Amino acid sequence: IDASMQGVDLMPALAAGAAVREGAWIDHRVERGLTVNTWITPRHRLSLHAIHAERREEAELYDLETDPDELRNIARENPALVAELSQQLLRHIASVQGPWQPRPVFA
Repeated sequence: IDASMQGVDLMPALAAGAAVREGAWIDHRVERGLTVNTWITPRHRLSLHAIHAERREEAELYDLETDPDELRNIARENPALVAELSQQLLRHIASVQGPWQPRPVFA
């Protein structure tokens, strides 16, 4: 396997049906100045909206067991869970991204 490739060995999951990671990360650059990082676990979806111009962040949290259609944002009444899932997300991002590398600029 090429050392520059990212990924998780899925053989344990295929062989025994065991989970191989805590969740899935979606990094979405919506528009200039707005980034959304989403962390989906078997039970929850957390989306962190970073509004760069206003230097603030908004959270969306859904319980996928009790609200599979994601109709009720429960982030405000569950700050500890938002913090826990945010930490999982940050650990995951750190595990798959190497040191920061400047991107080339094209004119």
